[in-house]
Amino acid sequence: LGPYPAMLRGDGIVHGELLCIHDAARLRALDAYEECGGPAPRFERVEGIARRADGVEVAAAAYLYVGPIGDGVVIAGGAYAPVARARSPPF
Repeated sequence: LGPYPAMLRGDGIVHGELLCIHDAARLRALDAYEECGGPAPRFERVEGIARRADGVEVAAAAYLYVGPIGDGVVIAGGAYAPVARARSPPF
């Protein structure tokens, strides 16, 4: 899906970051940034459960990509960081 990863609805594991956002205005700003909502949304915010690195499960929200998939590829293991590092030229 271009230079950025996107999570799709389905089974599997996705590695990422957990952010703690309790401020409704900040959450609306994040929704706008992620193009969530409106007449032609690219993402949908869904509620679910996330497992932290220490094994504790917490309630969380995630943005699922609902736009065209095109020639997107599945990231093996669900971890984008190693893929991003491999794509970045060394300095």
